Amino acid sequence: MKKRIPPVTFHYMVITAGFWSSFCVFVQYAAVYLQGAGYSNMDLGLIMAVGNIGGAVLGPVLGAWIDRNRNIRHSAVINVLLALQAAMLVLLLRSKAPSVQPHLRCIWRLPCRSTR
Repeated sequence: MKKRIPPVTFHYMVITAGFWSSFCVFVQYAAVYLQGAGYSNMDLGLIMAVGNIGGAVLGPVLGAWIDRNRNIRHSAVINVLLALQAAMLVLLLRSKAPSVQPHLRCIWRLPCRSTR
């Protein structure tokens, strides 16, 4: 007899996979983006450290707050966070950082310009 994955577990798996895949993409390009924007290596490390520490603290706090408030749906919070990610991606693509924009445009299959 085949065991079926409960819908709640599958939904959680999809959310977790989406989170970690977006996190990996962010970390992969954050250093390149920040250096292209003119930040030094020290600034870059500080920005990424503060962001990761903030995420480690904010995640459990936001989760506990959502669990305590019965009138806030988990899906609504997830949709808001996804919309924020999409908005940040649009801002990143419209960025004027010279060393980043051509690479990001090529990744998203937009018209690529040579960096040479």
